[in-house]
Amino acid sequence: MPRDLRIDACRGFALVMILIDHIAGNALGHYTMWNYGFCDAADLFVFLSGYSVWLAYGRTIEKHGPDGGWRRGLNKISRRWVTIYIYQLLTVFSGVLIARLWIHFFNAPKDFIEPILTDSWRWVRSFLIFRTLPEKFNILPLYSVLLALSPIIIGLYRVKPLLLIMVSAGFWIGANFFPSFNLHNNLNPAGWFFNPFGWQFIFTLGMLTSVVALKRNGSLKSIRSMKIVASLFLLFAFFQNFPWAEWHLPTLTLFTNLPLNEKTPLAPWRVVDTLCIMYLILSSERAKTFARSVIVKPLILLGQNSLEVFCAGTVATIIAGVFMTRFGTSFDHQIVSNIIVFAAAFSAAWLKSGAKLKGYRGTRHQCAELSGEA
Repeated sequence: MPRDLRIDACRGFALVMILIDHIAGNALGHYTMWNYGFCDAADLFVFLSGYSVWLAYGRTIEKHGPDGGWRRGLNKISRRWVTIYIYQLLTVFSGVLIARLWIHFFNAPKDFIEPILTDSWRWVRSFLIFRTLPEKFNILPLYSVLLALSPIIIGLYRVKPLLLIMVSAGFWIGANFFPSFNLHNNLNPAGWFFNPFGWQFIFTLGMLTSVVALKRNGSLKSIRSMKIVASLFLLFAFFQNFPWAEWHLPTLTLFTNLPLNEKTPLAPWRVVDTLCIMYLILSSERAKTFARSVIVKPLILLGQNSLEVFCAGTVATIIAGVFMTRFGTSFDHQIVSNIIVFAAAFSAAWLKSGAKLKGYRGTRHQCAELSGEA
């Protein structure tokens, strides 16, 4: 089956939103997803990660039988996990080194990074086992945990899909109603900002969506009534979350203090918002056609090299942070900061894409493996 470019485009879009939001004081942050609905780019990215896990590993396990399939699948998952862990280390240590050099030579304030990272190296050992998670570096640890759990998730699905949904939903409900049900983080008494017990649910739903879509050549069934319901919910989410006051407009928020809307445990509103967005995209043939257009190619390039793009972009946001801390957050400086970040992101994508093409020239099987990479 040909690669579904909608997934790559959505992942690239999510990366753009994440990097914009990671630049402190960035005016473009007023236009990112969290301003217009319950979910944001992180929700979308984790859903798409679950979707890709089935493409990359679940199909391998199913295709090669109970013994050989699991051996191949676990081998691919373990290699990918090690790669992500190494990238996480390189990203954090690069960011901390940049921050320390800037503070040392320019006596700059530490507003753009946690002070503990620049005061000593005591955090290193606990960081290596994910017990110290700085704010800008907490997404890859979440994905590392979810990827490590993916064999269990795939195994439960193969035993009985309903069992998987019940177990996954049970942990998610626990995370939402019991805040202490979280992993420890030395930098936050409440635990991990992205609680894995909650966020595994959207990851699992992404994987199950992939299973269903593959049965229909990569698309979900287009049902008019479901599209109307999804569109109405997204309209409700827009009115509920749009920053009316910041745009000097009359407030049209429907409910104040809406319960169960927290990000850390992955609140129900965020789950529904994400599912509505992805259903409208994955059930649309127009979206599939649009994803093949020239205008979307930059997003596809980012989405197909998401790990390298995220890490290079994150380090670049540290550079942008020290730049604006030193010179201010004027409009010109924000332009320079965004150029720095997206130049790094696209450079990483271009370099990795070239390496992939060079390394995978050859058999049709190798190209198929490349197209399914998570």
